[in-house]
Amino acid sequence: MKHLCRAFLFLLCLALAAEADGQGIIKHNPTINRNARTGKTEAARSKTKPATARNKQTSAKPTFASEWKSLYYSFVYVRGGTFQMGATPQMKNPYPDEFPVHTVTVDGFFISKYEVTQALWEAVMGSNPSKVKGRNLPVTNVSWTDCQTFLSRLTALAQAKSGYSGISFCLPTEAQWEFAARGGNVSKGYQYSGSNTIGRVAWHCYNTSTVQPVGRKAPNELGLYDMTGNVSEWCSDWLAPYSAAAQSDPTGPDSGELRVYRDGGIGHTVEACHISTRYGQSPDYNDEATGLRLVMHE
Repeated sequence: MKHLCRAFLFLLCLALAAEADGQGIIKHNPTINRNARTGKTEAARSKTKPATARNKQTSAKPTFASEWKSLYYSFVYVRGGTFQMGATPQMKNPYPDEFPVHTVTVDGFFISKYEVTQALWEAVMGSNPSKVKGRNLPVTNVSWTDCQTFLSRLTALAQAKSGYSGISFCLPTEAQWEFAARGGNVSKGYQYSGSNTIGRVAWHCYNTSTVQPVGRKAPNELGLYDMTGNVSEWCSDWLAPYSAAAQSDPTGPDSGELRVYRDGGIGHTVEACHISTRYGQSPDYNDEATGLRLVMHE
């Protein structure tokens, strides 16, 4: 049921945040959000930074040439390692599908520091599907299927621009995503990506009514931004129950009905933003709170 109600409850969640903004408080109403299970609320509204020139709208249409350099240098190398995946003890009030906790080993990989922006998406695809517009806002209203087209075009453009045929882009696997969100080999064991205080690292249902420019909250241990909060992020895997068996570089089952997305964002309450929370939707589903992050191979 938590997957089927997402679009409807997302709109209600935004209405709640807007009401809170108007009164200068943050409210909690567990009857109107699918993720409110404990009645907990954030202690205080997180402070936001004033908009900078980087975040302002411009009339010039983004081009791949203008976006390529900043994209290439925005990747962080995550050294390979072994971790416990799923609802480890620091995760409060986990869902049943976060169990059993199991040992996973991943090889090293490059992952983007930021969620894919609307400027990059438009530079690659020629249009911007997001309902809330802004060059440095994360792209939204993109399905898993849309992302595959974007990744194919981005790979072709990057190969042509760099003159190197070995470069390519994909979505992270669910295991890569969680390992990176936890901070990789330098993890400090936080409940959220980069902190146990969610307001330091995340935009969510109770502190914003819309998407925010990427990179305005604190990063996690690896220097990655918005791994908790802002938009949820598609992963490459089909959604399936966990196994207790140890795994190496798992990629999920060969088929399924729902594709995984991770990262509790603006469509989620605080209680559903811990790192191990899992979601799934049809590959053709899109909404105003779901985008993507890149993994690069070279």
